[in-house]
Amino acid sequence: MGCAVSAASLSLLAAGVARAEPVRTLPAASPPAAAGAADAYAADAFMIIHLGKHLDVIDEKGSSWRPVRGLVYRIALTPPEFLEAVGRPDLAGHERSRHRTARTLSIVGDIVAPIGLFATLLGLGVSGGKGALVGLGAIVGGVVMHEVGESMLNPSLPESEALRLADAYNNALRARLGLPPLDAPQMPSPKKEVRTLAFGFAALPSPNGGVAVLGARF
Repeated sequence: MGCAVSAASLSLLAAGVARAEPVRTLPAASPPAAAGAADAYAADAFMIIHLGKHLDVIDEKGSSWRPVRGLVYRIALTPPEFLEAVGRPDLAGHERSRHRTARTLSIVGDIVAPIGLFATLLGLGVSGGKGALVGLGAIVGGVVMHEVGESMLNPSLPESEALRLADAYNNALRARLGLPPLDAPQMPSPKKEVRTLAFGFAALPSPNGGVAVLGARF
């Protein structure tokens, strides 16, 4: 009997201790570390690469641009993919249509030019060479179509507008990640003016003889 009472007492004491233990809860989720936010920004931010003779001349005549995603690995994108990502599907659709037209012109030109060459060689001995003139016209037309198509492969959107869209997206991305806004956009610094130093001299007559005067202009 005494052993049974002691065992029951110990069971009650153990239950009381178990009830007295505080309930453990999971720690609240902490905000992402600054390093993690910076890494996320570096992976998802957009950059616009200038394609031209001068790296610091925006919208340079004859130049183009291409978008990349990521500040480190720089994954290449097509202009329509970039425009879709920054929220401009209208511009993306225009670039896709332009690209299809460019490809069509380029391929047709590649077909017409060889046919013109064959017609030229064949027409040299027919109708006094008149057939050759038709072939030459086809060659010129095919080359022109090819070159026009290749030139249209470049995006029609100005580089300055692409830079503006990329900067707007990047700043919005930084705000979502809790990072401060960009201090400066991607726009390259203006090209410094090269100042030249010019020397000149003149001889001025005087009663005692000539006097050489040296001048400089910046």
